[in-house]
Amino acid sequence: MCGADATPFFVYFNHSLMHMPVIPREEFKGISGQGDWADSLLELDGDFGALLDLLDELNVTDNIMAVFAGDNGPEEVLTWRGTPGYWEGS
Repeated sequence: MCGADATPFFVYFNHSLMHMPVIPREEFKGISGQGDWADSLLELDGDFGALLDLLDELNVTDNIMAVFAGDNGPEEVLTWRGTPGYWEGS
C-alpha cells in the first residue's frame, strides 16, 4: 500500500482508559503487581502496541506519523488528584 499509488487514510483510536473507574480487562488484571491503575496502563500500552503492529502488518508504516496523547489531566475526585499545576481543573 505504500508508494506513489497509496491512498492516504486517517485512523483515530480513542481509548477510554485512563478514565475512572480504571478497571483492567481480565487478561491484564494483576499482571503489574501494582493494582488496577498500573494494570490498566499496561492494557493501554498493549492495545496501542497492537494497533501499531497491525499497521506494520498492513505494510503502511513507511510514511506514517503516529501520535499518542493524553487528555485533560487529573480527575476531579480528590482521591485521584494529580498535580496539574497551572492547568488546575477537570
